Amino acid sequence: MINCNFYNYKNKKWEQYEIDIKMNLYPCCHYYTDYLLNKKNNATISHIDNNLLTNKIENIEKDFKEIFNEKNWNSDKCPELCWRNCSTKK
Repeated sequence: MINCNFYNYKNKKWEQYEIDIKMNLYPCCHYYTDYLLNKKNNATISHIDNNLLTNKIENIEKDFKEIFNEKNWNSDKCPELCWRNCSTKK
């Protein structure tokens, strides 16, 4: 089970994102930190144009919702970074 502090489980929506100085939007601080350490987007979101200068926030949110959701978090599709940082079953 994932306990994501950026996600509102009651309202089924994201409450907070991380935005860097280049206007890249990240689903949470863990993905932003991973980007800072690796200097590239994590494979989980590398296919998403997460830049607010070239893509609308609604499109980015839609792409994020396909990956970061309760169904995926409770399955074998759970992103590794989510499992590593936010799992209640560590």
